Amino acid sequence: MGVSRSELDTEGFLAKVETSSKIHVKENFSGEAWASFVERLAYLKVDVTQPDDFAALGDLVKARKETDNVVIYLSTAPKFFAQACETLLRSV
Repeated sequence: MGVSRSELDTEGFLAKVETSSKIHVKENFSGEAWASFVERLAYLKVDVTQPDDFAALGDLVKARKETDNVVIYLSTAPKFFAQACETLLRSV
């Protein structure tokens, strides 16, 4: 899952991930592996100060954790970290 404040849609996010993957994986990049990987990706625009945004994220996490492992990495300003953790916990 990609989550950011950026005005980006899922297609734009996937394009960025694919480009980056091709650069870093280089000759090991496989269209077949990419097709399998891309099915697991999603993107949401979330503002850490907006609880409603976290409700949408919580719904996505709940849906994904039924079938996939979910890893959440928060790269946010320290002043928002505790709020983001608490709001995310209430959302899932």
